[in-house]
Amino acid sequence: MHKTTLEQWALLEKVVELGSFARAAEETNRSQSSVSYNLALLQERLGVALLAPSGRRAVLTPAGELLLNQVKPLLQAFAYVETHAATLRNGARTRLDLVVDSIFPRQRLFAILRQFQQRYPQT
Repeated sequence: MHKTTLEQWALLEKVVELGSFARAAEETNRSQSSVSYNLALLQERLGVALLAPSGRRAVLTPAGELLLNQVKPLLQAFAYVETHAATLRNGARTRLDLVVDSIFPRQRLFAILRQFQQRYPQT
C-alpha cells in the first residue's frame, strides 16, 4: 500500500468544507484537475471511497467521514507546528519562566496569566 500525504488529506478537508472541487482548487491556488487527481489518488491508495457525488456536490461517504475525523487532529497539529515555526523564525520566545513569591495573591496571578496567554498564545 502506498502512503497518503497530509496534503491530500488537507485537500479532502477543504473540498468538504467548501462543498466543491472548484472552490477548493481556488482556495488552495491549484487547478481543479490537480485537486481531483490528488483525491482520486488518496482514495486509490486507501482502497476506500471517501467521496460520493450528491448533485453538484461531493459528500463524504461513511468511511470518508470516519477517516477524515481521525485525520483532522493531525492536520490541526501540523498547522500548529507551522505556526510555531513561524513564531520561532520571527524571534519570539515560546517559553516563559516565572518566579512568584508565595505571598503573591493567586487569583491576581491567574488573572495576569490568562491575559498573557490570550495575548501570546504561542508562549
